[in-house]
Amino acid sequence: MTITGISIVLLEDGPIRAFANITFDDALLVRGLKVMERNGQMMVKMPSRRRPDGRFINIVHAVTDDLLGQIRTEVLTAYDYATRQGNERWSQRQ
Repeated sequence: MTITGISIVLLEDGPIRAFANITFDDALLVRGLKVMERNGQMMVKMPSRRRPDGRFINIVHAVTDDLLGQIRTEVLTAYDYATRQGNERWSQRQ
């Protein structure tokens, strides 16, 4: 699968720094990825929902490590670019 589009919405405060949406092969849109900072490290969390017991479960999973790495790299690169540009909302089609 190829990432053909990314959009970033920057947030001002808190551990969640941005939300991201990614498009694969101009055919599948995944909304609600989170760019988070924890202990000085930036990370990408997949979309999730809260279970009745209070725990969160991912509702989208990358099956291969290669795809997960590609998602993380592309989203964090887009996040870095959006923060340098100072745009609250940023998107790019590839």
